[in-house]
Amino acid sequence: MPTRRLEQVDAYVRLLMRAGFTEKRALDVLRTVYVYAHGYALAEACFTACADCGPWPADELGQIRRVTEMVPRDAPDHLVRLAMLFCGRCNMDEQFSLGIDLMIRGLDCEDGGPGR
Repeated sequence: MPTRRLEQVDAYVRLLMRAGFTEKRALDVLRTVYVYAHGYALAEACFTACADCGPWPADELGQIRRVTEMVPRDAPDHLVRLAMLFCGRCNMDEQFSLGIDLMIRGLDCEDGGPGR
């Protein structure tokens, strides 16, 4: 890991410790956010583009066409509908913010503290 990145981690750990987190808990929080952000970036790339089909269509008709290409022809209608809702109508920025909000709400300063 480059020194610059470690300096950033150190700054965040110190900030969280000033807010009342133990060093261990601060590191746990940072790892969680880091992995979430990287994992989410990968998920977003998978949902919005693929090597064979280009960027995810912005219009609903294009999204319907994309989903029907992704799902087998014999898939039950309710699964095609679910694929459309799950893949086609997702605002990735809003979804990312929701995940961050849920993580923040679940935080506590001490291991085994409130909410545990």
